[in-house]
Amino acid sequence: MGLKRALFDAAAGAASSLLGLKRAHRLSCALAELVDPVHEVRVGQSVLRLHCPNELTLSRARTFFEKEPETLEWIDGFAPGETLFDVGANVGLYSLYAAARGARVYAFEPESQNYALLNRNVYLSGQTDRVTALNIALSDRDSLGRISLPRFMPGAALNNFGESLDWKRERYSPAFTQGVVAFSLDSFLARFPEAFPAHLKIDVDGAEIKIVEGAEKTLRDPRLKTLLVEINEDLPEDLAIVERARAAGFSVRHKKHSEMIARSEFRRLYNYVFERGS
Repeated sequence: MGLKRALFDAAAGAASSLLGLKRAHRLSCALAELVDPVHEVRVGQSVLRLHCPNELTLSRARTFFEKEPETLEWIDGFAPGETLFDVGANVGLYSLYAAARGARVYAFEPESQNYALLNRNVYLSGQTDRVTALNIALSDRDSLGRISLPRFMPGAALNNFGESLDWKRERYSPAFTQGVVAFSLDSFLARFPEAFPAHLKIDVDGAEIKIVEGAEKTLRDPRLKTLLVEINEDLPEDLAIVERARAAGFSVRHKKHSEMIARSEFRRLYNYVFERGS
């Protein structure tokens, strides 16, 4: 997309000189959508519009229904108006799906480029009233820290707060580290109790256990009905999440992953869905 972007910048500059700023702005917006396409996904009566500035984000949009159908199935079970905390929202695919299905969503995404794209997708999809995007991290305690990015690009995942460890808990050399404010979930909800969720999704590529450790009070609160956590079954600390959830009053409804994941290097990752009191 580098050549396309260069041609776009040149065309925008020429338009500004020839047409004046207002008309050039409208033309630039039209050209931008050609360079960075918007992919549409229909969810019931709603259309989600996802801005795709690179091949990675376009791939995420195109595999919307194939990558994690179990997450969509889980969201389909929410009652209208219930609140979801989407922790590790990335560019907002599941936040937007939940909003289109009638949920109220708080989308937590600390990485700067993904956060900007998340907000753009919320705007393009007309879900501003249902999705609140928050540029903060959740962890085991309140702190000022950094997230390590293996790649500095929109749509990238596998970022980690506090340590340069990947989803297998192996150390890597980050391409960039970004400052971020972090809260434990218990601390966040003590400050903002009106936001308490009925459903909690945790998908942060290896740091799930820290978020669970910082959510002991939240997990025991009966207002939290279900929990979805991505678990790497090769990691003992991830498997410990199952016991923590059970100690808080949850049982495992199921663990699933898609055929797409089963054929990949991530085949030991499963989305565990927990429900209270079953």
